[in-house]
Amino acid sequence: MNLHQQPVARIQLKKYFVFSLIEHNRISGHCQLCNQDYKDKVGIFSNFIKHLKRKHLPEYERTFNKQDEGLLEEEIIEGDGRPTTELSTNKFKQTRINLAIAKHLIIRCNFPLNLVENHAFRDFIKDCNVKWTPISAKHLKHNTIAPFKEKVNTIIHDALSAVDHVTLTVDGWTDRKCRSFLGVTCHFINFKMEPESYLIDFVRLKSPHSVFIYINVKNLP
Repeated sequence: MNLHQQPVARIQLKKYFVFSLIEHNRISGHCQLCNQDYKDKVGIFSNFIKHLKRKHLPEYERTFNKQDEGLLEEEIIEGDGRPTTELSTNKFKQTRINLAIAKHLIIRCNFPLNLVENHAFRDFIKDCNVKWTPISAKHLKHNTIAPFKEKVNTIIHDALSAVDHVTLTVDGWTDRKCRSFLGVTCHFINFKMEPESYLIDFVRLKSPHSVFIYINVKNLP
């Protein structure tokens, strides 16, 4: 087999394993780092990857980056040249697409959550990846955006725990639909003497904002 026809994972793993074909369409790999032997189906290298990650983490991290992890199961079976995509790869791609939708379209571009339920949008994503499974706005909110929020909250908490003095600013405004909002932002100087700001809270006001709202801002959750 030519080099460009070999699976990506096998090319990387040959640095650490000696592979040999055995019976019943299976392959054996001898780890040169610890002299252990492992087996898997021809064209599938998950057992060898798991061993490298579990027993030889430094070598694993030098060989595979995070973007590679979801692609390692998408291999070519030797002999017939037909691609075989495992369920883990489809799930990885589905997750990557959903994360991209949440990060770039919903959060950064401020599109509504129900964008993912729009038929034209779903057709567009299907054209990009035919195996993508449509999701609901509720699923996007609770299963994709929620982890983003939790991660950001952790970053803010860690950053504020490292400083002694902060300044708070409170901003109120009304959008084009006459809905009122209130935002509380925290400002401080980090250990590198650089200014940083974080949005602490953002709430919808059911009544027009006034000076009394600002007086009672300390009651915000």
